[in-house]
Amino acid sequence: MNTPPPAAPVARLLSFSRCRLVVLTHRGALNAYTRAISLDDSHPGLYGNRAACRLALGEWEGAAEDCDAALELLAEQRDRWVLGGGAGGQCWGAVRSSEDSQSH
Repeated sequence: MNTPPPAAPVARLLSFSRCRLVVLTHRGALNAYTRAISLDDSHPGLYGNRAACRLALGEWEGAAEDCDAALELLAEQRDRWVLGGGAGGQCWGAVRSSEDSQSH
């Protein structure tokens, strides 16, 4: 029996949440995003989309918390990509080298 990868349930919930957001209710979408976050809390898009639902429902404080969480995750992912070496680190190094050569 083939077992789907762990990300599959989150992807399905994300897709389902987007449909609920558009077609049904913001509350239903919020619940689906919350469930997806409980399965994978490292996806900034889930927090951003849940923040949009909360804004539509007038849940300002929860929306702000979700926006903060999304921005924090994006910053962490950027730092891992840029500072962790690999293509991101090489790209950042090239940008820095270019900036240094232009300033002289």
